[in-house]
Amino acid sequence: MADHAVDVYDLAAGTADQVVMVVPHSRLVSRQRAGRLDPPDETGIGEGAEYVVHRLVGHLRKLLTGGPQERVGVGVRMPVDGSEDRHPRPGDPERGRAEHLLEFGLTGHGPSLPPNLESVKCAAHPSPRNFPTGVKPVAVTGRLVDAGGVEITRLLPDDEAGCVDAVAVQAAALKLDCPEMLLPTPAGFANRLRYGWDMEPEEAYLARDADGMAVGLLVVSIPTYDNTNQVWIDVAVHPDHRGRGVGSALVEYAEQKVRALGRNLIGFGGFDLPKADAFARHHGFEQKAVEVNRRQDLAGLDWSVVQSLYDEAVAASTAYELIKLTGELPEDLVDGMVAVTASINDAPRDDLDMEDDVFSPERLRAYEQAQRLSNHTVYRVIAREKATGALAGHTVIAVERERPHIGEQHDTAVAREHRGHRLGALVKTAMLLWLREAEPALSQIDTWNAESNNHMIGINEQLNYTIVARLLAYQKTIQL
Repeated sequence: MADHAVDVYDLAAGTADQVVMVVPHSRLVSRQRAGRLDPPDETGIGEGAEYVVHRLVGHLRKLLTGGPQERVGVGVRMPVDGSEDRHPRPGDPERGRAEHLLEFGLTGHGPSLPPNLESVKCAAHPSPRNFPTGVKPVAVTGRLVDAGGVEITRLLPDDEAGCVDAVAVQAAALKLDCPEMLLPTPAGFANRLRYGWDMEPEEAYLARDADGMAVGLLVVSIPTYDNTNQVWIDVAVHPDHRGRGVGSALVEYAEQKVRALGRNLIGFGGFDLPKADAFARHHGFEQKAVEVNRRQDLAGLDWSVVQSLYDEAVAASTAYELIKLTGELPEDLVDGMVAVTASINDAPRDDLDMEDDVFSPERLRAYEQAQRLSNHTVYRVIAREKATGALAGHTVIAVERERPHIGEQHDTAVAREHRGHRLGALVKTAMLLWLREAEPALSQIDTWNAESNNHMIGINEQLNYTIVARLLAYQKTIQL
């Protein structure tokens, strides 16, 4: 075949300036990249630079049926003129900070950071005949951070390949730091960026190295209902790239965003590990609280214990009745549920600088909307006083439809004036007995508590909850 010629299916060979080559596994390419397409010593043949194709993503539902070893992904980077961002290796073409980024995925645009934080980069616009039908370039915004030698780009929820990369970074980090912690799926991660917990979407930023590989992840939560002086962040760095300034670059990037938003307090959660604690303190964070993730193994649960606890709670709460609901609250219960939900503010905060959560009918409806759009089924068990009709307590569990074996405890609270009647144990055990019938595939439920919340932890331990992770919550005041 002639130099620069490409044979496509049964069509005649034609000339091409750029060639995309897909390989079945990245192991076929040395160090995730290669130097040249053509033999370097063969005369008369052009030697085009090869850019590793590393992120081709099919439909997420199909993707998620296999393990990571079965996934093939594609992203192609082509150089344009610009200043150097690293020292070239043998056989490398010169690459500048400005690049065209071309990805196989969906076109997506989202809100941008202020210009001082995030600048729009050029997006390649290939002719449609050069790519398979339905493949479009993704416009990506970003900024190079020299401190960590990485490029930090905003991840949009419609970037399926980017969400796969984000979860892959989390998976690699958790494999070392906390292998038992629950990971989101790429689709679930994307929904966090679309809807958040209650239509308060999170933001995510990927850090990529000079070869375009995702090596770090920053997730930013920006409260709008309350605590509007704060921003909370999570940082994950691939273990193979730690100690190179990637995590520091992400934290510094987050702090710039906090200042741009006019907020003065940044919160950060890290595992209770010496290196994680040292990292937080190095960046000026002060530990304020300890949070514990526990998991209930339903397969190992002694249901006779659940029934016994339920019966005891029923006997202690004869003045109350239970309401079981899925999905949206009936309109006549919304105002009462606002008050009951606000009871969560009585839970321990330790030394965290936080205002009470503010709830309203609109926020409760936003929570229901976000969970429905995220493909979760919400189960509620509510205790109501018979004599007055007042709502006294509740518990809420959301079950993933994508992974119906997984449930998450979203809330359990009892109004102060109704405590002392075993209502917490009543609603939690009633929920378990209900889910046993309603969700036969459900095998685990995760919950989070402040380590100092002894009362709720005592109930959970009777219900076969065991510790998965211990996280330290930090805060830092930002000078505006």
